[in-house]
Amino acid sequence: MILKNSVLLLGLMVCFSCKNTNQEPERIQIPAGTTTPETQNKTADPIALGKTLWMGKGNCFSCHKTNETSIGPSIVSIQKIYEEKNGDIVRFLQQKAEPIVQPELYSVMKTNFAILQTFTPKELQALEAYMKQEAQKSVN
Repeated sequence: MILKNSVLLLGLMVCFSCKNTNQEPERIQIPAGTTTPETQNKTADPIALGKTLWMGKGNCFSCHKTNETSIGPSIVSIQKIYEEKNGDIVRFLQQKAEPIVQPELYSVMKTNFAILQTFTPKELQALEAYMKQEAQKSVN
């Protein structure tokens, strides 16, 4: 009986662990203020650091494209609205300012704030610098 229950339990565990392979992988928790190997050598140039964070640690590119709406608004849209409304992207990413771009989608974006809490202020400013540069390149 115990063996039968163990086999049943093991089978259920396998089924539930493989149930939905389309789900996003669990994010690794990185302590706040930690510099990762991918960011250590890019700290001199804020735009290069921002791009590294955007494409790597932050995984921002998976929801935000430069000039088109995807899961989230485009970089161009975000920059335009933040400039028009004199918003502060860094404060928003620190959860110290209300969302001003598609606030109805904030609950979806909020799930990503766990990783953003591991970013240093310098890294958040680098993300902002990268976004500004990408928006500017796209407009010109």
